[in-house]
Amino acid sequence: IRSFTHAESGTTVDLVGAIHVAEDNYFDGIKAHLDSLDCVLYEAVVPAKGAQLSPHLALLRKMYRIMAGEFGLAYQMEEINYKTLPATWEHCDMTEDEIAECGGLLYREWVRNRRLYKDVIDALESEMDGAVQQVNTMRSAPGGMLSPLKTLAAKRLVHSAGNPLLQKVGLLVPDVILGTGVILEKRNAVVRSRLEEITHAAEGKHVGVF
Repeated sequence: IRSFTHAESGTTVDLVGAIHVAEDNYFDGIKAHLDSLDCVLYEAVVPAKGAQLSPHLALLRKMYRIMAGEFGLAYQMEEINYKTLPATWEHCDMTEDEIAECGGLLYREWVRNRRLYKDVIDALESEMDGAVQQVNTMRSAPGGMLSPLKTLAAKRLVHSAGNPLLQKVGLLVPDVILGTGVILEKRNAVVRSRLEEITHAAEGKHVGVF
């Protein structure tokens, strides 16, 4: 956590690292700290109001859950209940549709045409499920699974999950998916704009950016 205080307004901003997979006590500690602040601006790419989660984002979250489980870690979206957040927490990010609007053609088609990459999504999910089954088979072998072997299996899981996507369409190249600057410029601009509003109000608030 890095803290900064605006000299004129008295606003203090805590920049809190947002990572998707970590030890469970990391999320417990972060949540407790953020709940103590006056306001929390949090990131999360979510569907537009009334829309369903896109297949590829749902699959990405599934992959994080599997990775966390195999490494004995916790997944952010499960450790922090975003449906019951305190009123002090404020979503400060872009929706999937907003990202699609400023992203590249490939990403726009991915978000809006649910069937366009169904074969890619299905193939990736099949690879992930197969890797999980392989790990579970090794774990249930007589004598259990040695720690180094478990680590190797988990790495194999990550490798198996990521390769099909990379090999088929190269979708993990940021400029291909989103177009230059969407992550670093446009999403961060949403947070900067809200912070400017809070700072100009000069109420001396303690704000967290997560």
